[in-house]
Amino acid sequence: GQWLAFVWHGQVGDLGHIFRIRADGSARAQLTNGAADDVFPAYGPDGSLFFVRILPGGAPRTFQIVRMAPAGAESTIFEVQTGLCTPTGLSIAPDGHPTLAFDCGRGKYLYRIDPATNTMVDITANASPPLNGCALSGAWARSKPLLAVLVEPNCSADQEDRLVWLDFAAGAPR
Repeated sequence: GQWLAFVWHGQVGDLGHIFRIRADGSARAQLTNGAADDVFPAYGPDGSLFFVRILPGGAPRTFQIVRMAPAGAESTIFEVQTGLCTPTGLSIAPDGHPTLAFDCGRGKYLYRIDPATNTMVDITANASPPLNGCALSGAWARSKPLLAVLVEPNCSADQEDRLVWLDFAAGAPR
C-alpha cells in the first residue's frame, strides 16, 4: 500500500516523532521515539524514509539526516553542527540525494547533501535563473531532476513569494 509520513508533537513543546499511515487512514504507526526532535519526513525514490533529527543540547546545534530503510533500520547519512542556522525542510532528489532547507536568520538557503563526502553545496547561490531572494523551501519532481524553489523576493516578507524551477538535467542548476 501507499504510505504517508508525518510528524506528531503531541502537545506544544513536545519533541516531534515520525509516524506513518496508509493513504486510506488505516495502520497508523509510530516510527521514531527518543530524546531527539525528529522532523521533516520525506520519502526517497527507493521507498526509504528520510528525516531530520535535531539532537538535544546547546550551541552549536547538531542536525542529522537519517535514512530509515523500508524494513525499518535507521542509519545516519549526514551530520552537521550549526550556530544560527535551523533546518526548515527536507526533500529527496530522484537520485536519492537529500536537499535541506535552512533558515540562518538573515537568509534562507537550500543545500544539496552528499552523504558520501558529508558535504553540503549551496544550490541556490549560483542558480540560473537567479533567485533574487531567500529560498524558503524546495521540492523535487518525482522522476525528473527538477527542483521547485519557493522564493521570498529580496528576503522580505512584504513581497509575494514566487516559484522558481531549477533544472539539474545537466548536473547543475540552469
